[in-house]
Amino acid sequence: MADEVDLVETILWGLFTAGGFLAALIIPMLIFITGIGVPTGFLSQDILSYSNILERFGHPLIKLPLIFVLSLSIHHGLHRFRALLLELKLKKHIFLVSSIIYSIEALSIVSVIYVIIFL
Repeated sequence: MADEVDLVETILWGLFTAGGFLAALIIPMLIFITGIGVPTGFLSQDILSYSNILERFGHPLIKLPLIFVLSLSIHHGLHRFRALLLELKLKKHIFLVSSIIYSIEALSIVSVIYVIIFL
């Protein structure tokens, strides 16, 4: 039984690490494009137009990595929040805290998948 718990915990921390890594790569690029590049005129305003975004992100080969990156980022943030709550002396309620956090995570990831695929 202890080996199963260790395996699950290892997988969750591995996904946490992957989410943090991808967020660290993607978020600075998004900040540059939306916060520096377009406002200063370094990049064209058309790069953020609805038709351009729809054209670029409408392809299935783009949707899948986008779902992957967003899902791992959501997992990273919520797993870190769970660790924070457990450090704040909520270890006696670990099952409740974990259930709530991972339910929010599952709902968020399903929402991301729905929005990216169907909208």
